[in-house]
Parts: sequence; structure tokens; C-alpha cells
Amino acid sequence: MLDIKASNIGTPTFIDGLLIPRIDAFPTINPTEVQNSILVYLNVDTDVSSPFGVNPTGFYYWSFSQLKWIGLGSSTLSWSLNGNSSTIDGTNFIGTVDNIPLNFKVNNQKAGRVNTTHTFFGYQAGNSNNENYNVGIGDNAFYTNTTGYHNVAIGSSALYKNNTGAENIAMGSNALHENTTASANTAIGFEAMYSTIDHGENVAVGYQALRSNNKDSNTAVGYQSLYANTGGDSNTAVGRQSLRNSTTGSANTALGRESLFNVSSM
Repeated sequence: MLDIKASNIGTPTFIDGLLIPRIDAFPTINPTEVQNSILVYLNVDTDVSSPFGVNPTGFYYWSFSQLKWIGLGSSTLSWSLNGNSSTIDGTNFIGTVDNIPLNFKVNNQKAGRVNTTHTFFGYQAGNSNNENYNVGIGDNAFYTNTTGYHNVAIGSSALYKNNTGAENIAMGSNALHENTTASANTAIGFEAMYSTIDHGENVAVGYQALRSNNKDSNTAVGYQSLYANTGGDSNTAVGRQSLRNSTTGSANTALGRESLFNVSSM
């Protein structure tokens, strides 16, 4: 309960006011808990002892709970909602100066996370992930992953259900959507290898290529190539809708547009 009154009507020769302690550098010993919220004015902008790196001149207060000096809300200390001016390339940035992940949220949900071992961008991308050198870009990409490692998911709901699967590449909306534990798959294209759950070493390139697949070592290149395959392995289909209706056939090779289109179990 402090009430300070001053009179400076007209053009006074001296302005009355509250003069906050001025310092040239933050103390090397942090303030104690009883000094929480202590306010100071930093005279110079060359000190590097706080989380801001090189600190602009201005007011700072001590936060004991965060164990750091926090600058008051000047545009020189924070990023404005309307953008900032006079920024310096290589000096000003959004991020962290310690080994702590940078997080983004939309609707209070995860929407981005950058760490030294993983990168996620998109609404709920990597929602359950525990890092492990993964990349997920797109809404709900890599949504379920827990311990899978060295995966790349780019596209809406790509590798959505992946849990422990490793070293998969999914590029395209819903690519490898159902995969949970399979590893070493490459799926590029809308719904490419959509239904694969626990079988690996497949390659699918093209719209809905290997869409129904849940076997191993198949290669499908082209629009809906090997589209219906569910139980066949070691097939190679190159060309639009090649081996389109094959379901359980194995060790087939089809080269060209609609080649072996109606073969189902050979």
C-alpha cells in the first residue's frame, strides 16, 4: 500500500518520479526467494547472463520460480502480435538458448515441436511422440507414435497409427495410415500403403499404390498399382493399375499400364 504523489503541472524544471535501481550487469549470484519480483533497470545492452542473450536496455524483474530475469513487455524484449521492426538477421530469433524444445500450440493442442532429435509441425502432429529422431509434418501426422524411431511422415495423417514401427517413410495424406509396428516401408502418394499394419520392406509410389497391403517385400509404382493386395509378398508392379486386383498372389512381376490387371491369386 504505497501511494506516491507528485506535482508536475506546467513545465517543471525537474520531474518527480520513482527512480528504480540501475545496474550495468545482472548479479552473478541470483536473488533469493524473499527477493522475488525485485525490479531493476539495465543501463547497457551488452550483458549476456540472462535468457535473452544480449539484453536490451530496459526494466527487468527477478522470477524466483523460473530462476531468471524477465524483461518487461517492451517491443524490444519480445515479439509483437503485429510483427516487429528493426530486427537483425542472425541476432533476433524465436526460439530457445538452452537445450529445451521449442513448442507451438493451436486451440491449446500441440501444433509444433522442434528439438535436437525431432521435428513436428501441424495440428497434433507427433501428439504422443517421445522424440527418437522422427520428422512429422502435417495435421495429425505421426499422431500415435511412442517409441518408433527414424521415421518420416509428411502429409495429413501420414503414419497416423504408427506406434513402434521404425525407419518408415510416408509422404502423402494418409500414407501408411494404419501402420503400427512395421518397419522399413516407403510409401509416397495419397493413401499409399494405407492398410499396412505390421509388415515391412515394401515400396509404394503413386496414388493408392499398395493401398490394401499387409505383407512384405512388395514394390508398386504407379496409380493404384497392387491396389488390392492383402496377402501376397515379393511382387513387383510398375505401371498404372498394374496387378490392380491381385490379392494373395506372390512373386509376380507386372510391367506396363494395367499389366496383369485381373490376376488375383497367382
